[in-house]
Amino acid sequence: MIKPGLIAIHGNRLELLAETLFEWLGRYPLPSLEREIILAPSHALTEWVKMQMADDWGVCAVSQVELPGRVLWGLYRRVVNQTSLTGFSPTDREALVWRVMRLISRHIELNEFSQIKSYLAQSPRTRHYELAQLIADLFDQYQVYRGDWLKAWEQGEDVLIDQLSKSTPLSKDQSWQAVLWRAILAELTTEQIMGIRPNLHASVMKELNSVQVQRTSWPKRLVLFGFSSLPQQMLEFLSALSKEVQVILCINSPCQYYWGDISSGRELFAASQHRLKDKGTIPLADVDLSVMHEHANPILANWGRQSRDFIRLLDRFDSFESSFNHFDQMRVDVFDTEEPKRGTLLESIQHQIRDLEPVSEIQTALRTAQDQSGQENAPLDGSLVFHVAHGMTRELEVLHDQLLLMMTDEWAVSQGAPRLEPKDIVVMLPDIESAAPSIEAIFGQYDKSDARFIPFGISDVVHLINHPLVGAVKWLCQIQSQKVGLSEILEIIKIPAVAKRFGFDSQGLEILESWLMDSGARWGLSALHRQELGFA
Repeated sequence: MIKPGLIAIHGNRLELLAETLFEWLGRYPLPSLEREIILAPSHALTEWVKMQMADDWGVCAVSQVELPGRVLWGLYRRVVNQTSLTGFSPTDREALVWRVMRLISRHIELNEFSQIKSYLAQSPRTRHYELAQLIADLFDQYQVYRGDWLKAWEQGEDVLIDQLSKSTPLSKDQSWQAVLWRAILAELTTEQIMGIRPNLHASVMKELNSVQVQRTSWPKRLVLFGFSSLPQQMLEFLSALSKEVQVILCINSPCQYYWGDISSGRELFAASQHRLKDKGTIPLADVDLSVMHEHANPILANWGRQSRDFIRLLDRFDSFESSFNHFDQMRVDVFDTEEPKRGTLLESIQHQIRDLEPVSEIQTALRTAQDQSGQENAPLDGSLVFHVAHGMTRELEVLHDQLLLMMTDEWAVSQGAPRLEPKDIVVMLPDIESAAPSIEAIFGQYDKSDARFIPFGISDVVHLINHPLVGAVKWLCQIQSQKVGLSEILEIIKIPAVAKRFGFDSQGLEILESWLMDSGARWGLSALHRQELGFA
């Protein structure tokens, strides 16, 4: 029998989390032909989970491994029972961009929009769309993380609400946000307003807390794997859902101890209880932040704030004692406590973050390694390398060269490790969409028969942007803020829909490209035109 409840498994290695999860799923299998639903935060991780499941079980079958959006939206629909509810909202980012553009133009003369008016006056044709994109992104994030702000603005209260529920009036230069949000809502119907994510979430939670939902309408088990951050809305929903469904959260946490007090902002999250254990007897909440480096690694303090806040938030819903008593055969902490096998610099840093050790411990380890080897630069073992490059294209070229090096037998021998294979490599970027064209150009420049070819795939790119015609429209919207080179023009012309519109067949496209190349066509109308644009 599959018991309902919320289980949170913390670990610092995805391999250990996957091993523990698959052991649990194998021990308590679902009925035949009923799918295991496993949600992951990225396309790359969904594929990794499938491969790990196939390695562990011999096959990956009767499993639904995907991103959380569509699955959770489907569960929302089961609660509110609205067959008309679709996966689209009028305040989703894609639609909101155009609505914001129009409403800014309509309200530009208001006093609240004086700064925006000044900003757009410098170059209105170029900046209007870009500004609308930024604002749409902002409101999209507000709907997930700051629904309380939007609710207050809807009710005419121009305030910001902090984590302690304290309200602060919006500053004069930020008051336009509340005005703009009310203008957006004024154009929507009552049904559309109820479909906005914060309002829909409130309706779902009200139904879950007031009505006994039929268990047969829910999946028996829901797994979220590899998440290091989740919004409060989703945690509230999963916690309520766990009354009827077994919800398993596999949390990727870098530290096995409680580390919520090692960085700024800790006073806003004062917690009477926390899931992870304390280290030692020193209360870190009483330690001055200026000397926190003596107690914890600065990397964790400075770069781990989002994960820290997520774990603190999770403490409100997750109880170690409850999980242990209700699921007494489940390992809820799966941190790798073994010492590193090779003892590289990167492994030392990872293990000292895991054990909440200060930076002085790393310095001591480095000095010890130098003394043992007799070489001053012994710690520079290649496990952590920094490269300085001028721009994204050059960065990717260096990456390609370094990957080719690391996939050679000579490199593997020098490192005392197995040779890297393409399936072992994951490259993470902060903005994959803007880098996608350069990735295609650099990694796709060699034929598959060439020894320098590295098999690659690009994950987490918005599917619509992958459609050539939609990509062309986006490019045209940004045409005044970028150079228009010959290669870009040829790419647009070669799109089947564009070629058909202007009557070009395959032979005509070849002739046109030949003429353009032979004529020495360059971007811009003339040298004077390029000079006027500031590209002399």
